[in-house]
Amino acid sequence: MENNQIQNIEVKEPQAPETNNGQAPQEPEVKTFTQDEVNKMIEKRLAREKKDLAAQIEREREESAKLAKMSESERQKAILEKQMKEFEEMKAAFEKEKLLNETSKQLAQNNLPVEFAEYLITKDAESTFNNINTFKEKWNAALEAALDERMKGKSPAAAPLSNKGTLTMADVRAMSTAEVQARWAEVQEAIKRGI
Repeated sequence: MENNQIQNIEVKEPQAPETNNGQAPQEPEVKTFTQDEVNKMIEKRLAREKKDLAAQIEREREESAKLAKMSESERQKAILEKQMKEFEEMKAAFEKEKLLNETSKQLAQNNLPVEFAEYLITKDAESTFNNINTFKEKWNAALEAALDERMKGKSPAAAPLSNKGTLTMADVRAMSTAEVQARWAEVQEAIKRGI
């Protein structure tokens, strides 16, 4: 292959569709790389992986040399300690995953977004439960404030009343369902009067 050969690699980024004065959305930009650029990217990645692998091999070689210098009982003790450490790490990861699942479950039961579970977990279930309760209070307060802000504005005009404050059938028919529900007691009273 020649070094100056070009390969097309499509790069797609999420974008909101734009219109140009009523025209169709623009096509995503296509980025092209020469073979040399692709080779350099691959070489960098391989060099990084070789470095990581060499470091891991060196650590294992040092550990093997250290174990070889030990007596049989010391070697068995060191191996056991290493296995215990690995077991404790796996146990901690399992407990964290279990707590994350329980947190997600609690959030779902409280109609809260489960995406926040990772931010609410702590080292133990009790403090995580306290975090969930605090989050629930703050979430509901923020939601209520947002709803109140959205509901501000013009209040719906009350339906005009005939007969000075008493409802008639025409008044009830002119009301929306929400108005009838809001004034249900008055509507029932009007029905009893036989409007």
